[in-house]
Amino acid sequence: MNSLEPQLTEPRRHTATDVSSAVADVLAARTDHLFGLMGNGNAHLISHLTSRGFGFTSARHEAATVTMADAYHRATGRTGAATTTYGAGFTNTYTALAEARLARIPLVLVVGEAPTTGGGPPTSTRPPRPPRWGSPPWSPPPETRWRSPTGPSTWPPAPCSRWYWPSPTTAPPPP
Repeated sequence: MNSLEPQLTEPRRHTATDVSSAVADVLAARTDHLFGLMGNGNAHLISHLTSRGFGFTSARHEAATVTMADAYHRATGRTGAATTTYGAGFTNTYTALAEARLARIPLVLVVGEAPTTGGGPPTSTRPPRPPRWGSPPWSPPPETRWRSPTGPSTWPPAPCSRWYWPSPTTAPPPP
């Protein structure tokens, strides 16, 4: 068997020593529903809670998770619980947290932390941006420059009454 082939193993069992398991146990003892937006900072917590049938409602924005937990308390009188991931996910909750604080809503927000091990691929596959200061002026590559129907492709373009964006499937407009 090749060492690069995946090994079939038993699924990971949660133990009481995992931080996510301990937090899940505390949440389960104090509330019966969690509102969240899953990221790599809170995936284990959500997995641990939902695997035992704990109520979970997913949201599309981090502020919505806190707002739903706020509304949950206002509607049921129980403590609201929300979770998001770290970084910008946590930052996006500030306005909803401030509203809940001003209304004195008992609410718990659990935010995960960036993984410290694993060394997997970066979270973004976008190429790095060029430096903004001290770099030469940007010019588009020749195959994507604006073209004038009356003259050669130059950058910046010469004054012309009509411009078009080159496309491999369309011809220039008639004069």
